[in-house]
Amino acid sequence: SSLNLLNIDIGGNDLEGTIPGGFGNLIKMKLLRMNNNNFVGELKPEIFVSPSLRTFNCSENSLSGSIPDELYSATSLRVLNLASNN
Repeated sequence: SSLNLLNIDIGGNDLEGTIPGGFGNLIKMKLLRMNNNNFVGELKPEIFVSPSLRTFNCSENSLSGSIPDELYSATSLRVLNLASNN
């Protein structure tokens, strides 16, 4: 089942648009890399709901807006990279 995904790396693919929803359903996800794409808009709060998330990299996109409050409750998060956004 896709709900058991541990690592998602879609970096460097020239993907465009807003970050898709649904990452909060991936409760076993440990790594999410979406860097070096063309994502726009704000970070979705549900990304940080996964209790297992340790690494989140969304650098080198065109994201804007504020950082969701849910990020501050992501106690498993060890690596966060949001560099080179708007």
